[in-house]
Amino acid sequence: MYLISDIKKSLDRVSVLSMGRTWPNPPVGAYLLCRTTSNEIISYEGYTEKPGRRHAEIVLLDDFDQHREEVERAVLFVTLEPCSTYGRTPPCVNRIVNYDFIKTVVVMNRDPLLSGEGIRILKENGKNIIEPKKKIGPDTSDPFLGGFLGRVNGTGPRLHLKAAAYADGMMGRKKERIRISGEESFRFGMALRAKMDAVLVGPGTISVDHPGLNLRKSCKGDGNIVFEKIKGNDRFIDALLSNSGAIENLNYDDADYEPERVFILDRAFDGCKEFYAKQKQLEKITGKKSVFYITESSKSIWTDFEIDAILPDLKKENFSGELRRRLSERGYNEVLVEGGAGLFNSMKFLLHEHDRVYLLTSKQFYSGDKSDAVYLPEFLLKREPVSSYRLGEDDLIVS
Repeated sequence: MYLISDIKKSLDRVSVLSMGRTWPNPPVGAYLLCRTTSNEIISYEGYTEKPGRRHAEIVLLDDFDQHREEVERAVLFVTLEPCSTYGRTPPCVNRIVNYDFIKTVVVMNRDPLLSGEGIRILKENGKNIIEPKKKIGPDTSDPFLGGFLGRVNGTGPRLHLKAAAYADGMMGRKKERIRISGEESFRFGMALRAKMDAVLVGPGTISVDHPGLNLRKSCKGDGNIVFEKIKGNDRFIDALLSNSGAIENLNYDDADYEPERVFILDRAFDGCKEFYAKQKQLEKITGKKSVFYITESSKSIWTDFEIDAILPDLKKENFSGELRRRLSERGYNEVLVEGGAGLFNSMKFLLHEHDRVYLLTSKQFYSGDKSDAVYLPEFLLKREPVSSYRLGEDDLIVS
């Protein structure tokens, strides 16, 4: 017997597996529930591939065609309205209507770019359409498609702010890199990176850490992250943690899951030329671009760098809006921000309701020199928690 909860769980799994390689296209999941002529219940799954390749519905139907099952009737579940236009691939609706046994199509979200055209074509070809979330106006609440829906509706990509801190809220030092979190939190961070279209850091983090921001394999090996849900419910994090072993394998079998790396440069720092050379080398290794934004007051410093855009200074009121506009122009749907306190503070008025914050908290206190300590911005701590988890020796709070 198939339960609705099982179908939702399957859709969440294929949705999270799709994320991280489809931008500017949406990461769509599809699920086909069939009753065969011999009265058996079977199912197929699919998720969107990288741009120019197959959409979720086509992946699913190609798999079905290979098995050639005799089906009496079926229900197709899709997380986003099937496309109806010719682009780099033919319209998905053209393929779906060829299957007479698909009687019902459940559409979880409408595509703002289609104006209902995909649904109209399916209805005209005799398909019963069910829309559980149908509402008037844009909806960016979907845990997997919210970034895409927000970007095409004009609010920009969804931002995911991630920070780690000791028990007293100390998140780093101004002059020295320190590691706060344990192994399970590290694996969470890598899984999260793989589900993002880009990872962004600011001047403070760059000058101290000289970060690569590419995906790195955990020393722990295969299997899912060891976690315990403490309270609340978050479908994106639940799906990410529950499928983290599969995500980790995808990360290193398919370079398409590498995010682009976005750096906001301000003041000069020791080793800046070596850092730039490192990023150019990572472009060759990962096949993904290193994007460099500089602030207005630092234009004269970075003349030897390949600059992608100039932003207002971090403390200017228009910094956050201009940053989100630039990220949207690149086609990012989901952006992970791994900045320090300075960048986070400059973004506090940028955050929208659908943006997310992840706080990884150690139970330990830092025992070293705290003379140049940096602490979590207060506004991050005041956000209303949605859920919390235990990741090995650390706690994860999602808000």
